[in-house]
Amino acid sequence: MRFRETALALPAALLLGAAVAGPVDLSQAWAPPAPQGAETSLMMVLKNEGSGRDDLRAVACAGVTKSEILAPPPRGGTPQPVQDVPLPGGATVRMTPASVHVRLIGLLAPLVEGQRLRCTATFVRTGERLFEAFVQPGAPPAPPLD
Repeated sequence: MRFRETALALPAALLLGAAVAGPVDLSQAWAPPAPQGAETSLMMVLKNEGSGRDDLRAVACAGVTKSEILAPPPRGGTPQPVQDVPLPGGATVRMTPASVHVRLIGLLAPLVEGQRLRCTATFVRTGERLFEAFVQPGAPPAPPLD
């Protein structure tokens, strides 16, 4: 498709009410304290503010060798890596230790209570979002879902 056709197609899609992926809001990001070299979990709340689907594809944090998104298996057992976390338009996903969450592997330094962990979340449509996760022993109080 040439530039002119693309430029005309986007406004037409918006006028026809096509679903549009909007910004994803990240909140309540936290990780428990952990020693150097350990694995730990990263939890957060994701809210898709748009009407179209977006997907969390990856999370990377400073001072962490590797991270992977995990989902619990259907009937107990060990959490398994997944390629992405689907976020339908308007949906909120709470990432918790018992549900989908991020495993941080190979901490280059200990995570100490009160510290802030700088991370980047990569979404299929929204792109990269920088955020900070608080290191604390438990989850922050959860506000009610909209």
